Amino acid sequence: MTNLKPLKKIFFISLFIIVSTHSVKSVATPLAPINTEASINLIHQHTSDSQITPETTFSMDLNLEYKFLETDLISFHLEASSTPQKNGVSTAILDSNADSSSAVDRSNNGRIQVSELFYQAIRSNNQRFTIGLLDATSFLDSSLTANDENQQFITPSLVNNPVIDFPDYVIGLAYESNLAKNLSSTLFISSTHGIADNQSRNYANLFEVQKDEKGLFSAAEIQYTNQQWFINGGIWLHNGNHEALDDNTKLDLSNYGIYSNINRILGNHTLGFRAGLANPQVSIASEFISLAYQYSTKKTAMGLGFSKVITSGFNQDETLKNNQEMIELYSKYVFNENVSLTPTIQLYKNPQIDSALVNKIPNELYNLSLRLNYQF
Repeated sequence: MTNLKPLKKIFFISLFIIVSTHSVKSVATPLAPINTEASINLIHQHTSDSQITPETTFSMDLNLEYKFLETDLISFHLEASSTPQKNGVSTAILDSNADSSSAVDRSNNGRIQVSELFYQAIRSNNQRFTIGLLDATSFLDSSLTANDENQQFITPSLVNNPVIDFPDYVIGLAYESNLAKNLSSTLFISSTHGIADNQSRNYANLFEVQKDEKGLFSAAEIQYTNQQWFINGGIWLHNGNHEALDDNTKLDLSNYGIYSNINRILGNHTLGFRAGLANPQVSIASEFISLAYQYSTKKTAMGLGFSKVITSGFNQDETLKNNQEMIELYSKYVFNENVSLTPTIQLYKNPQIDSALVNKIPNELYNLSLRLNYQF
């Protein structure tokens, strides 16, 4: 049974934050403008496999932006999540819930954490510098149809490209600039280890650089946009130590790859294509492809997505030999500017399942999900 005590604690803290942020809005002045955005998610998931326990997860995001100059700001992102069930859907099925476990401690207990805290400045020719505690996925691998687990797909492989070796929330630097009309670029450099990548999951380890397995994550991306197209592509390098999949004596290999997103807007319809390659010597998921479709109006949205993760030929783990294929269909109903409800079905072939939690891994299964989102 789900432990409701952490949920109750987070719920009452969320209510306090809601009241506080509305108060902040009311007293904001032109000399100290503070913009706030917040979102609360409840997601219930039930799978066709009786070995896996149905689960309800809770998460909250609060973003505060303080603009002290016309071109300079400080941004703060507070995040909270419930404790994932040990044998629940989000824990057992690795590609089931991108919203779960986003803020947990070293014991995998849900907590409230500062996920982002950065300074951003815009300079001549719309050059933008951002430095601090960052989310790399906010700057790289963006998609119009498959990018937001609060409003679009909840499957992780339809939120970000799974073959990119992204760090979690991490100390880093991003530089964005316009190259020409409709053409821009992004450079991103950070540590390879963010909050969730460190075993202790504390902030002190974000600044620890002496560990041999740590290094730099760097990426360069080009974006093209106009009224009908949103296209990006990039290269990345994760030079922290990786073990070769077929030789455990090789411990100092790097991971690297390329990726691309192509999006086409046709009125209320949006089509999306995403692909990526990673170093097959160290990355079990070495190739990836996905297709996504979204139809949206003011009151409704519908999405259909397909993703395929191709396993490296160097992989020696028999439980991860098969390529995973996944289809997600969702339909979102917007009741007002704050509340939406999204029923979802996820269909899996060769799902990635934690073998320590499930005795017999099925070749196929499905999840039924219901997401309630409140944003303000």
